[in-house]
Amino acid sequence: MLPQLKITHEAARSLTQEYLLTDGLGGFHMMTPAGVPTRKYHGLAHSHNPPVQRDLPWIMPLETLQLGKQQASLYTLEMTPGYFVGRGWDFLIDCKLEALQPKQTHQAFGVTVQRSVVMPQGSGTLCYLYEVLTPHAAEMTLEGLFSDRDMHGTCESLPDVQFSSHQNVIQSAYGENRGVTVRFHGEDFKALPVQVTPQQLFYRVEHERGEGCEDIAARIPMYQVTLPAGRSRFALVVSATGWQGDPWEAQKQEQKRRENLIQQAFQTSGVQDDTVATLALAADAFLVHRQTVDSVSVIAGYPWFADWGRDSMIALSGLTLPTGRFSDAKGILTTFLKYQRQGLVPNNFWDDGKGAGYNTVDGALWLFVALERYLDATQDFEFAREQFAVLKEMVRHHIEGTDFNIKVDVQDGLLSAGEKGVQLTWMDVKIRDWVVTPRHGKAIEICALWLNALQIFLNLSEKFAVQDDFTALCADLLQKGQQSFAQFWNPDKNYFYDYITAEGQFNADVRPNALIALALPYTPSTSEQRKLALQTAAELLVTPVGTYSLAPTEKEFKPNFTGAQMVRDVAYHQGTIWAWPVGSYLELLWKETRDRDVLNSLMHGLKNHLLEGGLGSVAEVLEAKSMTTRGCPFQAWSVSEFLRVYTLVNAPQD
Repeated sequence: MLPQLKITHEAARSLTQEYLLTDGLGGFHMMTPAGVPTRKYHGLAHSHNPPVQRDLPWIMPLETLQLGKQQASLYTLEMTPGYFVGRGWDFLIDCKLEALQPKQTHQAFGVTVQRSVVMPQGSGTLCYLYEVLTPHAAEMTLEGLFSDRDMHGTCESLPDVQFSSHQNVIQSAYGENRGVTVRFHGEDFKALPVQVTPQQLFYRVEHERGEGCEDIAARIPMYQVTLPAGRSRFALVVSATGWQGDPWEAQKQEQKRRENLIQQAFQTSGVQDDTVATLALAADAFLVHRQTVDSVSVIAGYPWFADWGRDSMIALSGLTLPTGRFSDAKGILTTFLKYQRQGLVPNNFWDDGKGAGYNTVDGALWLFVALERYLDATQDFEFAREQFAVLKEMVRHHIEGTDFNIKVDVQDGLLSAGEKGVQLTWMDVKIRDWVVTPRHGKAIEICALWLNALQIFLNLSEKFAVQDDFTALCADLLQKGQQSFAQFWNPDKNYFYDYITAEGQFNADVRPNALIALALPYTPSTSEQRKLALQTAAELLVTPVGTYSLAPTEKEFKPNFTGAQMVRDVAYHQGTIWAWPVGSYLELLWKETRDRDVLNSLMHGLKNHLLEGGLGSVAEVLEAKSMTTRGCPFQAWSVSEFLRVYTLVNAPQD
């Protein structure tokens, strides 16, 4: 069963949807179904130090069909706001995504042109496969748009790209051994003289985000193809690595790989439908090879994120376990356990491979949750035994104190954290020296994660027959923490306080963090508290596509998420809808009700969202006012939580 998404002519012209292909090394290709680049990230992004150090040497091919004296451009570019050149989106019939791989169909002068795009794994390569059906002899001219920039930037002048051409091969070159090789595969063609002209581009999404939105690409003619009456095919292979495989064979191999991913997810999860098939393929995009550690890592989101520790630990459960990718799960856990330092795991690895940043309090705690879920799925307790000493060291550092004032309060057993000017939890964002939503002290989900980590560590200690003074200390702190957790309950709002400051002040903002805390298996709460909290969340936080990061009833609620980065950052956690926390709400509701019909009805909005924004995926955030896609259109933990909870609810019941 291969999921198929179909974007019709009028829907494609909205330019609000995008597809994504990835190569497993951090490289990727994004574009709109209409073929109009609306972001500076659209094209071929290639990683020079997997999965980071990505540049964008290639944007797109430009096809012009000629029949007799008539010409039809099968491409469309926006040069300035609202001014488009090319009629590709006029001639577009549809864009189909079979197994999330795009196939566009254009028709002009009675000629039908289908173009499929494939990104072979580990290749840094795009294969454009053309099939043409024409009642009359025709011709097609192929041009290309090249660049020489980092994927986050734009060019103010003609890119400094050198070109060389020989028969069916064109080479672009810039910098230190950077550029792409374009290779034509087919018959009845001739190479065209290379003549470089500037092509102005306007990226409307970047304009909306307050980012650099004007770009200049190098446009060159490449090939002229003769199309006899009947059916013909040819291909363009654009590679940043010199890949020289057969593009049609690569298409078959990639299709088979995707079929295998789907079947593996079906067998592992026990749920066999289009939603699982689509999400299993979406999950695949985020699992990448990190060269500096020679292991699997998780890209947090496309197009601009790299791999992050917190995101990896949260996303691991849904990306790998329902999909049967247990070795990937083990590899991710091994990597972050290997690089733990003073009890903390990397928040991010440095691009140069010479170190990592550790400014996260929850990354290490989510690792314990991810580990337990991995063990539940695989029974691989030998792995846990091998890592037990590291786990013990991590717990010890939290108890004794580590970086960023992360330390257990021995009086109540809860974990406190916070350092001026440093953002440590998932809800923190920093603008220069300003932490917009500081949650220094005892944050509810951090304390719950700490108690869960303690319980998981004690469970493993018991399994491995380890009973000593340290485990006794952990048991004592766990008991204190479970009793002290009750202070988070806020009867005035029938919900939980979000955090308690070091001075003992209680923050009563209604946020989804309490849901994250309650959905964890070992978080202490009463049945009445859970019932009331679920009702309050339904009234104030839950939307069809995620949860508000701050309830609309709170005075700091921000309904808009547009404009320059500073403006967006202010609203990032002040009302903007996040997709991933709704997984905790749904899991908690499932535990309380076991009502499959109710849960599936609540996931209907997320199902529809797979046809919006990032096609076949789930976005990072959505604007509170309009509930439209914002932020990264493809986000790891958003996909993970939807897949994890969807399979949890719909798996065959014992």
